[in-house]
Amino acid sequence: MTGDPGRGASRDAFAARLAQARSRLGELDVPAAEAARLHRQFIAVCDAVKAAGAGEEVAERRLSVFLAALEQAARQSESPL
Repeated sequence: MTGDPGRGASRDAFAARLAQARSRLGELDVPAAEAARLHRQFIAVCDAVKAAGAGEEVAERRLSVFLAALEQAARQSESPL
């Protein structure tokens, strides 16, 4: 049984983006409440990917939203008060 090579590559790319998001989350220097919120959002992304019937488009959209939230948190943590 052979699968669609494009789909496998797509999954690999998604997994790499997910791993990158996790790494960035671990490096982020934000207040504890913000870190907890981002961790919950990351877990929600992971749970949604594993849910029965989860589509690739939904997973990509959720990950993109999470990455945008990470980027915003990073910008806010770097800006002077």
